[in-house]
Amino acid sequence: MQGVVISHRTAAGLHGFPDPDPDDPVPDCDVTIGRHRRHAGLRIRPHCLRLTEAEIQDGACGLRITTPGRTAVDCLADFTFGPALDLWAWLVTRQILDHDRLLAAIASRPSWYGTAQLRRIADLVAGGAVSHAEFRMHDLLRQAGVTGWTANVPVSDGQGVIGVVDLLFEQVRVAVAVDGWRAHGSHAAFIADRRRENRLVTAGYLVLHFTWQDLMDRPAEVIAEIRAALAARSVSV
Repeated sequence: MQGVVISHRTAAGLHGFPDPDPDDPVPDCDVTIGRHRRHAGLRIRPHCLRLTEAEIQDGACGLRITTPGRTAVDCLADFTFGPALDLWAWLVTRQILDHDRLLAAIASRPSWYGTAQLRRIADLVAGGAVSHAEFRMHDLLRQAGVTGWTANVPVSDGQGVIGVVDLLFEQVRVAVAVDGWRAHGSHAAFIADRRRENRLVTAGYLVLHFTWQDLMDRPAEVIAEIRAALAARSVSV
C-alpha cells in the first residue's frame, strides 16, 4: 500500500514493546502520509501523522515502520495513562527514551493529540520515578517523612556497573526494588535481575522488594519494613 507506514501499537509489537491489550485484534498500524484515506476491505485503525523520513525505517516484507523512538512517543501519547506509565518504565530501562528526549518530542508537537498526556508523564518522571509503582512508593515515603533516599541510582562494584537501583539509601547501603512485570517481565530479565541482586548483596547492600499490591494494600507495613531495615543498618554500619 503506497504511502502507508506501520505505527503505534503494531509498530510497538514489531519492535518488541509490551502490548497493553494483546487481545485486541484490530491492527493499530497504518498511517497515510499526506491525505488521510480509508482502504477498502481492510480492518485497520488508521492514523494521520506528520512523519519525517528520519522517523521511518524499512521493515520486513517491504513494509515501512516508524522508528523505535517515534513509536515510543506515539504510544505514550495514545495509550491510556496507566499502560502509558508502564510502557515508560519499559522504555527507560532499555534506553529507548529518556526525559530529555521526551521533552524534545513535546516541544516538537505542542498542539498534537496526546501531547497533554506526554506533558503529564514528563512532569511525573522529573522526580526520578519511571513507573506507576515508583510514583506510589515515592509518595508513601514523602508522606511518611522518610528521607535520605535517591531514585534510580547506578550502583557499581569491582566488576563495574551492577545496575540501576529503584531507590537507594546510600549512607546505610539499603536498596529498594519496586517490582513490576512490565519492566522486568521476561524470563531472561528475571535471570538478569537475580544475578544483579546477588552482586548487590555481595557488595554489601541490603535489598528490599515491594510489589504494586504491597504499595496499595499494605502501605503502612511497607514503610515500617523500610524503617526497620534502615534502623538495623544504621546500627551495623
